[in-house]
Amino acid sequence: TAGMNRSPIAIAESTEPSGDTSPAAYVAEKNANSVVGVLTNSQSWSSSNGVTNQLVAQGSGVVIREGGYVVTNNHVIEDGTAYQILMPNGDKIDATLVGADSSMDLAVLKVDDEEAAKTLVPVSIGSTSELKVGSTAIAIGNPGGEVLANTVTQGIVSALNRQVTVEDNNMTLIQTDTSISPGNSGGGLFNANGELIGVVNAKSSYSEAEGIGFAILINTA
Repeated sequence: TAGMNRSPIAIAESTEPSGDTSPAAYVAEKNANSVVGVLTNSQSWSSSNGVTNQLVAQGSGVVIREGGYVVTNNHVIEDGTAYQILMPNGDKIDATLVGADSSMDLAVLKVDDEEAAKTLVPVSIGSTSELKVGSTAIAIGNPGGEVLANTVTQGIVSALNRQVTVEDNNMTLIQTDTSISPGNSGGGLFNANGELIGVVNAKSSYSEAEGIGFAILINTA
């Protein structure tokens, strides 16, 4: 074949990525002011010390409505008598318990400071009826409490309508392999569009099991 005319070989030009296309990056940015921490305190009074707060639980919450209304889990707030919202900027603002439902493991708090409440942005609500196994699932919350505030983890929807017993209540929940830890309770589970699809409320109690977390369907909540 020596001497034969050869066609020039086209060399593909490499192109640099145009940007981070991870859905988690978009979801985290969209909900930067929509997910908060919840600090539950036991409040007491004495003549020598006045009013004192003892921290008894930490969890997460999602801004559900304008005016500083935050949804969280009932088990995050049930042992307390005074509450604070850990704001996205790190400020701690007193909050009032508006209502709670132990059977649904849901509670609503309201930020007391009106100016602080104005900085919080209600989430966009998704629909669990459109979910399917394998759908992207992104959790935002405080898995270690205050020290790990605003943690973002990503996974998939592992199962739909899973029957789970949480604190003696039989619940129908979303199962996800998104990393979930105790402080995530009350935080948000989002789809790839940044819409809230669930309120995180449990992790598998099986010590050998990894990647098994649960969330209350937003349609139920």
